[in-house]
Amino acid sequence: MAGRKGAKAGERKNLFGAKLKAFRLAQGIALRDMAARLEAKGWEVSEGTWGHVEAGRRLLTDIELALALKVLRRKFSDLD
Repeated sequence: MAGRKGAKAGERKNLFGAKLKAFRLAQGIALRDMAARLEAKGWEVSEGTWGHVEAGRRLLTDIELALALKVLRRKFSDLD
């Protein structure tokens, strides 16, 4: 699948993973719980896949970003 291959060393696949991780950790949400909350909202994502998103090693669509922000009770403007 295009864009889903592993990132080369030092190559980021998304710009917001680190920020999303910081939001998650600030709320005390475990990685496993974040994946479960995303699944409850309709995105079938594993703990490992979400870890790759946060590490910047997986692409993140705008729809996925919007859903993650909703789960974290954040707005797009919080990404600044």
